[in-house]
Amino acid sequence: MSHFDIEQWADFSRGLDRDIDRSAMQSHLSTGCPRCGRLVNLLGSVAAIARTDMGYEPPASIVRLAKAIYQPQKPERTLARLVFDSFRAPLPAGVRTQDRQTRHALYEAGGYYVDLRLDHSRPAHLATLVGQLADREHPGADSRIQPDLPVSRWHAAILPGQAEEQQRRRPVPA
Repeated sequence: MSHFDIEQWADFSRGLDRDIDRSAMQSHLSTGCPRCGRLVNLLGSVAAIARTDMGYEPPASIVRLAKAIYQPQKPERTLARLVFDSFRAPLPAGVRTQDRQTRHALYEAGGYYVDLRLDHSRPAHLATLVGQLADREHPGADSRIQPDLPVSRWHAAILPGQAEEQQRRRPVPA
């Protein structure tokens, strides 16, 4: 005795006629196959429940509460606070007349320190920005402990006189 697939019985129970031989399935049921008879009764009950469930409309208060519970949280933006800036510290006596070539700044954001050093090269009119990120709560922590911490690196070359043009062309964050 050949049995039909559960997908075909589901379509049969719902009254759908796609890719099934309804007459062959009906004749199989009329032979008294207990396995297929139980499956058709179960799938018929599920289809009936699904039809009545389509008309159910939950109360608006329940929908509102469910949306409030499962609403995705927006990530919290933390602005860094300036802790130290070498431009605010006076230079030692005898050095005060020279132009500063290096600026050191330390920022605090959440549980992290952002340490930045900006070096100017006079003849080439170039600047190099180097920084590091340090965890305040775990000062000796290695980056291998938290490998998924996103860190971005970039390189940009701006020739003298192009800085203003670059500022105009830079996309504005949303």
